[in-house]
Amino acid sequence: MKLSVGEVLKARQRVFYGWWIVAIGAVVSVFQGGIFYYGFSVFFLPIKRDLGISSAQTSLVFSAARLEGGVLGPVGGWLFDRFGPRPLVFLGGVISGLGLVLLGRTE
Repeated sequence: MKLSVGEVLKARQRVFYGWWIVAIGAVVSVFQGGIFYYGFSVFFLPIKRDLGISSAQTSLVFSAARLEGGVLGPVGGWLFDRFGPRPLVFLGGVISGLGLVLLGRTE
């Protein structure tokens, strides 16, 4: 079976769907990084002022959050290898939803 030049070009122009997933993940990561890491400076002074804590204490909270991500990264990788992404994404959604419900109940 011989393909025409148009069919070959059309087949070559298709982008593997995995690259779309990578691109979407990169965009989400850029927004998350911009809000969490670089947005920290916007919230630093209001948090410090409203809670009445020092700059060192405020920085310690954000440093602990980043440290937690670094420590739990390998654990998350092992869990993904062991159970696959589907159950972990579901569990992450449930935990995030529960966290938002509890956040709504804070005073």
